[in-house]
Amino acid sequence: TAAIPLDVGYRVWTSASQQVSFPAGTVLTNGAAFGESCAISTNGNLAIVGAPEHNNGNNTQGFANIYERSGTTWSLVQTLTANSPSHGGNIENNSRFGRAFAMSSNGETIAISEPTFNRSGGNGRVHVYVKSGSSWAHEATFNWSGHGGNTPIRYGTSLGMSDTGDELIIGALGGMSSLSMAGYAIIHKRTGSS
Repeated sequence: TAAIPLDVGYRVWTSASQQVSFPAGTVLTNGAAFGESCAISTNGNLAIVGAPEHNNGNNTQGFANIYERSGTTWSLVQTLTANSPSHGGNIENNSRFGRAFAMSSNGETIAISEPTFNRSGGNGRVHVYVKSGSSWAHEATFNWSGHGGNTPIRYGTSLGMSDTGDELIIGALGGMSSLSMAGYAIIHKRTGSS
C-alpha cells in the first residue's frame, strides 16, 4: 500500500498573514497568562482572548476580552469578568475566569469557564453570554448541581458549542465516579431563549 503524504490538503501559513498582536489596550498583572485561552468565530470577525491568571484584586480571578474586526483593524469592544452583577457578582480568589471558551459560528453566543470557582462544596462553573446590540449580556450559569456523583474537579476545563449556540458541552477533570480524576462531560441544550 502506498504511503499517504502528510502534507496533502494543507496550506502554508506565513507571518505575512498576521493582522494583529493582542493585547490591545489591556493592562495586565504579572503572570496574567493573557492568551492562555482564545477562540475565533467562523467568519473570522470576532475573537475572544482570556487572561485566567490575571489578578483583579482577588488572586487569579481572570478576565476575557472580546474583539471585533472591521477590515484589517481589530478593536476591543468588551471586557468580561466574573463579578458581573447580572450573575450574582460572586467574586472568588483563584476562580480563573476565562480559562476556556466556546462560541457559536457567528460569535453571538459565547461560553466562558471558571473551572476553579469553589462554592458550596463544588468546583467550577460556566457562564453563557448572548450578544444584545453592541455588547454581550449574561444569559445563564451552569455548575455541577443536579448531576449527581462525586463533587467534580474543574467543571469547565473544556468547552464546545454547536454552530447555532444552542448546544453546549462542558468537560470536567473529575467527579461522577469514585475513580480519581476519571472525568466526565455534560451537554446542555437551549430551547427558545432559555
